[in-house]
Amino acid sequence: MLYILLFVILLILVFGGSFFGAPWIPTPRVDYARIEKLSNLRDGQSFYDLGCGFGGLLFFLAQNHPAVKIKGVEIAIIPYIAAKIKAFSQKNVTICFGDIKQHDISDADVVFMFLTPETHRNLKAKIIRELKPQAKVITACWGFDYDTNGIVDKTESNVSYFAYTAGEIIGSRTPKQ
Repeated sequence: MLYILLFVILLILVFGGSFFGAPWIPTPRVDYARIEKLSNLRDGQSFYDLGCGFGGLLFFLAQNHPAVKIKGVEIAIIPYIAAKIKAFSQKNVTICFGDIKQHDISDADVVFMFLTPETHRNLKAKIIRELKPQAKVITACWGFDYDTNGIVDKTESNVSYFAYTAGEIIGSRTPKQ
């Protein structure tokens, strides 16, 4: 019985984000360069990964863009701790613990999300409220369910990436039928 309880606790610690619309599905390493290209990062910009897990994408970007402020937000305690420890060696990476809905993203130039479609819909109001219209929003697997002019990248690992400006999301008012 004790082993079952410990196993359940471990599952919650590692996969706790699943309860908040962010199941732990790591971004494939082979896709890091694709996301970097879609981000089109420049010195002085800020990149946010909402639901960053262990931070693999963040540390890849930090090595390639030392003058970009990189921030990850994670709610599952074990991935958060692992990413936080690794962030000590990267001066331009910050890892924050907690619910992505509670973190201010208003200074973001690029926001990356590998979340569920329902979570995307729930974050639309946050994007409208906090992001600058020219900020980029990149989603994995699922785009927003709205008519936009977003870029779709469907190559390599079979994971699709959708890139929008926040202005496109803000300007989209009606869901696709």
